[in-house]
Amino acid sequence: MFRVELCWRAPAEVEATTIVAYLSVSEDLLARWQDEIEEPFESANPHIDLELSSQPPGGEAGMREKLQVLIAGGVPPDVWEYATMAENDWLIPIDAYVARDQYDLTIFAPKLFDFYTRYDGKLWTIPWGHGGNTFVMALKLQMFAEAGFTVPSTGLEQTCV
Repeated sequence: MFRVELCWRAPAEVEATTIVAYLSVSEDLLARWQDEIEEPFESANPHIDLELSSQPPGGEAGMREKLQVLIAGGVPPDVWEYATMAENDWLIPIDAYVARDQYDLTIFAPKLFDFYTRYDGKLWTIPWGHGGNTFVMALKLQMFAEAGFTVPSTGLEQTCV
């Protein structure tokens, strides 16, 4: 769970850089995000190459294995969604950055936020998606019907709503 706010404007002369984001999403959703997130971001920030990468098959075990290989190989992603890596000293706490940028953490559900983002009294990540990953989706079926939409039936469809 990591929320990345990549919405800043670059100064006139900035060194080119690459940001690698390792995300626990399907290849289908990753392709959509490349169109909807990566391309607009790179257009607004031409000095930054944003590389989105999805997790391999195997769920959390596959994700953990790939991440450990990347870190051990000296090529860790810049952004990933696995806060428990803090225990292995693979992350640095972000408390100082949140304070510096005056990021408003009150937008998140407090108990859920603390459960998923803090370890050993430090802040390691910021959740993405509705105050933390969404475990339940509530829909007003009447509104969907009135708008002529079909209710999403698969995880990918629900993620894209």
